Amino acid sequence: MTFQSVKRSSVKPALLLLAGFFIFGCASKRVVYHPSRQQQRPAQNQTGTTGSQGAVQSGQASPSGSAQGNVSGAVSGNTAGASGSTSLPVTQNPAPMLPPLNTTRPTETTNNLTELRKNLPNKKIAEDLIENKLSEDELAIAAATPSFDSVKPQVLLKLGKLNHKNRNSTKAAEYYRAVSSLYPNTPQGTQATALLGSIQASYSVDARVIGAVLPLTGRMSSIGQHALNAIRMGLELNKPEAKYRLALFDSQSNAEMAAKGVDKLIKEDKAIAILGGFTATEATAIGHQAELFNVPFIAFSQKTGLTNIGDYVFRNALTPEMQVDKLTQFAFEKLGARKFAIVFPNDSYGVEFSNIFWDHVLARGGEVTAAQTYDPKETDFSEVAQKLLGTYHIEARAEEYKQRLAQQKARKKKQKSTRDHWADDNILPPIVDFDVVFVPDSSRALGQILAFMKYYDVRQMNYIGTNIWNSPDLPKRVADENADLYFVEALDVSQGSTQHESPFIKDYSAQFSESPTIVEIQAYEAASILKSQLDSGVSSRENLASRLRYLGRSNGVTGELRMSNQRELQRPLHILSLDAGIIKKVE
Repeated sequence: MTFQSVKRSSVKPALLLLAGFFIFGCASKRVVYHPSRQQQRPAQNQTGTTGSQGAVQSGQASPSGSAQGNVSGAVSGNTAGASGSTSLPVTQNPAPMLPPLNTTRPTETTNNLTELRKNLPNKKIAEDLIENKLSEDELAIAAATPSFDSVKPQVLLKLGKLNHKNRNSTKAAEYYRAVSSLYPNTPQGTQATALLGSIQASYSVDARVIGAVLPLTGRMSSIGQHALNAIRMGLELNKPEAKYRLALFDSQSNAEMAAKGVDKLIKEDKAIAILGGFTATEATAIGHQAELFNVPFIAFSQKTGLTNIGDYVFRNALTPEMQVDKLTQFAFEKLGARKFAIVFPNDSYGVEFSNIFWDHVLARGGEVTAAQTYDPKETDFSEVAQKLLGTYHIEARAEEYKQRLAQQKARKKKQKSTRDHWADDNILPPIVDFDVVFVPDSSRALGQILAFMKYYDVRQMNYIGTNIWNSPDLPKRVADENADLYFVEALDVSQGSTQHESPFIKDYSAQFSESPTIVEIQAYEAASILKSQLDSGVSSRENLASRLRYLGRSNGVTGELRMSNQRELQRPLHILSLDAGIIKKVE
């Protein structure tokens, strides 16, 4: 991009670009107004989790966070309670017959079938067409056409999966049975056999058993162990008269293992519902499996759009949407802000929050006048601050720079300075065309950003952030008294808060010698909600899911909970500020 003048012109930001592009191509440019400060809308980053092979684990978590008990067993109370089962409407030893196929060729699908026929010799392309291109009608035609016999196992398996996804378990079972019987020694036959077994097992439910897929080992193990403590309390498993049993599976912080855990909890433990899924990848994997078998699943992940997987996926988490909605409402209504800057790390967290924040600002009639990204490992924010403030690219303000440099030289000459060179860092004044800076990052990064903003002559500014600012390190990291800091949180950690009197918070603190975080609170609430529904006599997954969808309002640890139309539990949020080194609630 050429830098033509300092005249400001409104440039509508593009919604999405590749993250790599805006780092290396646009990272020094702003979104709107000044050409040298033009920054494109961040692209959506994607990250995953990895881990080793997992195993079923169970046992009571100790206060220190370790799991105790038999690896293949289950965390149990006593066995009193209700159970229910339904017989699968298929025969035990099915004949290798295909289900009825619709063989009416739709005219608009000819191209896909022609493409498949042409690529039959190319196994990879043919499989991609079957998985991602052919409609159900086209698949039915291929299944009934002899010329497609070489790919019939893949075609029939895909038809089974489509019917399974559409909740037609009977027809899905027929397809799976056909693949299993006709092609037993193929990968498709093996997969069909497993899926058929899952369907058969899914019809048997024990309403006394709640399943949980948690990361008890691996990089997320600390979160998993703390959540387990809270789930046990929510189900009242520590009481002698406990009615329910917790079937536990260790995901080992791995999405593939998490999906396997769902199969185990359905087939072997006959769990009526499943809790878990803290990371985006684990929650997605669990959600798809749970939805496939119509098992209610309450996730703890913040991943945007998670409940779009299906009607059996629920969530209890402090999502980016919830946090940003509260932050922008506060900024517009209490701070009177209309123009915003965003400084964010180029990771999945920073990019997602920045995109959502941008949407909410525009929806309220505001404007994002500056956006600057940085490497998550960055420690020197000098360049970031200069780019944000329009002082990095001198050529973009060439005439202004020359005038100010000449003025400075004249002053130096008049003062008879013996220096031949002058530092030009602060020759150009910063362009501060925003009321608030949004920083979706930790208090460590925030402290660095504030220090460099002050160095480049931005002394009075409002900064807003997410709940990860809520850390004991915040007062230590931020020493700028002229910076007004506000962040969103579900927990009111300010002095005198009545939330500290919550029975769960008091009991948890007494039992584990530490205060619960939002992680434990959400896990406890989800388990408590399941218990209350099962206590009322619900004995099937379908009825439980229906009761959860229409849950309405219920009591939570931090206040009233409400189940939204997107099957997400919503809670009251608070705006907290840092005042003289003390975190306080903003009334």
